[in-house]
Amino acid sequence: MLMNKLLGKVALCTATLAMVCPTNIVSASDIAPMKQLSTSVSDVCLYDGVLTGQVINEAGLASLNTVVSIQQGGREIVRTQTDLDGVFKVHGLKNGIYTVVTATSTNQIRSWENNIAPPGANQIVTIITGNTTRGQFLAGTGMLNAVLVGLGATVTTAGVISVSSNNKNEEETMDPTPTSSDSAPPPTPMSP
Repeated sequence: MLMNKLLGKVALCTATLAMVCPTNIVSASDIAPMKQLSTSVSDVCLYDGVLTGQVINEAGLASLNTVVSIQQGGREIVRTQTDLDGVFKVHGLKNGIYTVVTATSTNQIRSWENNIAPPGANQIVTIITGNTTRGQFLAGTGMLNAVLVGLGATVTTAGVISVSSNNKNEEETMDPTPTSSDSAPPPTPMSP
């Protein structure tokens, strides 16, 4: 009985806090998409100073008309755009380390002329772009989140009150006097 009262009070406090406190101080829609930064450097072949690459999205589809910036030492060397197949070509590069930047990704490459490239060097650079959001419950307005939290708290409170009422009704209907079915049967006589 005492435990049910305590649970009811805890549920009431939780429901009150859920309705008063903001449910999404920061939602994913408030945050600008972060660029994906490649932590490794990929070896890529140059053919007569031409770097070839392809930009695809997370589903593997070509990203057409994507702006690609080739940078070295923090300075943009050249800017280009992908074609209908997501392919771009940059002329006039030399052996060295470059940064390939799109709106949502940054990748480090080490370019080599084809005749001196290491055996594992890629023929083209592949850039994967996209906005990945992980661990998100509901994006969008805080109103929907507030309604869902309020509804959950209301259902929880109603369940606790219902259990508490049922327990109270059971206690009131219990009769402390034993009935004939509750008493022990008379002892059977034993024969000698």
